[in-house]
Amino acid sequence: MHGFLAGFRLELRILAAAPDSLLPLFTAPLFTIIFLTIVRHGGRHDLQPDALMAPVLMTLWWFALFHGGNLVTSDRWQGLLEWALAAPTGLASVILGRIVATMSFGLVGFFEVWGIGEAVFGVGIPFDHPLELALTLLGTIFAMSGTAVAFAALFVLTRNAYTFT
Repeated sequence: MHGFLAGFRLELRILAAAPDSLLPLFTAPLFTIIFLTIVRHGGRHDLQPDALMAPVLMTLWWFALFHGGNLVTSDRWQGLLEWALAAPTGLASVILGRIVATMSFGLVGFFEVWGIGEAVFGVGIPFDHPLELALTLLGTIFAMSGTAVAFAALFVLTRNAYTFT
C-alpha cells in the first residue's frame, strides 16, 4: 500500500508540473459541443446522453493510453525506471498508484462535459440514481486503469513505445 500511495502522490506532482498532459481536458468540451450539435441536427434527441458520455470516455482513453501506457517509456527515457526497480517496494504497486492517479484526474472530464452540456445545450446526464452513477464511474476508472497497466506491461518489453501509440 505504501508503494501505491507513493506512486499516486508522485503522479499528481508530475501532472501538476506537466500542463501538456491536461490536453484532453481542453478538447473534451469541444468534442461535447460537436457531438451534441451532430445529434441535435440529426434529430436524434434520444442520443444526447450518449453524446455526452462519448467525450468522457475519449478523455479517459487518452489518459489511459498516452499517459498511463507511456509511463514506463518516459521513466526509461528520464532514467527513473532503474531507480524504481531498485526501490524496496514493488514496481507494480507504484505503477498502479501512478495510473490510478492519472485516471482519477481524468474523471474531471466527466464534470467538465456535464457542465458544458448543461450550460450550452441545456442537456445533462440524468442523476436518477447517484450511487449507481458513482459506482459506474469508479468501475470505468478501474477498467481503464487495468487497460493502462496492460499497456505499461507491454511497453516495458519494447525499446520505444511511441511506435505503437
